[in-house]
Amino acid sequence: MQTGIDTIHQKIRAITAYVLFLTTTMFVAQPSYALIVGSTTVLNKSIAVNQSISLTIPWKVVTTATGQVTSTQSAFMTPGGTVLKVVNTQLNGLSFPHPGEAFPSFQATESLLIPASIVAQARAAGATQLRYTRIFSDGQPAPVTILINITGSAGAGFSISREALSFTDK
Repeated sequence: MQTGIDTIHQKIRAITAYVLFLTTTMFVAQPSYALIVGSTTVLNKSIAVNQSISLTIPWKVVTTATGQVTSTQSAFMTPGGTVLKVVNTQLNGLSFPHPGEAFPSFQATESLLIPASIVAQARAAGATQLRYTRIFSDGQPAPVTILINITGSAGAGFSISREALSFTDK
């Protein structure tokens, strides 16, 4: 026969087991997989067929949770998806809340040189555009693509290719 004290001890053991269960399941690390979107303000650029260009690309990746965001490589591709060159520049960091933003984000800047040889390869493949794609991940991939229009030298924007100074003899 159980006494009132035995019943109280059983209830205490049951509550203790339940609390132990809750605390162990709450603090087990779960993968975040919270990536929402990656973006950049450099969405469209133009480049002449025989010209190299340097770009400074500000990347931003928005997540739903604070955590590690990585991008181990990127690639130059034709619009059809043919890979012309893989770029092994890594971008890594933590996403965290920024003032005035609803979600945590990771921000990085990449300096990118687009060699004339890559532009020539794309043009030889019949492409009028070149894609530069970087995939960011926090466990869930989010690709971000910049389109680079291949144009003649007049359409690529102003650039100085030669400067000369001359004097007349007196």
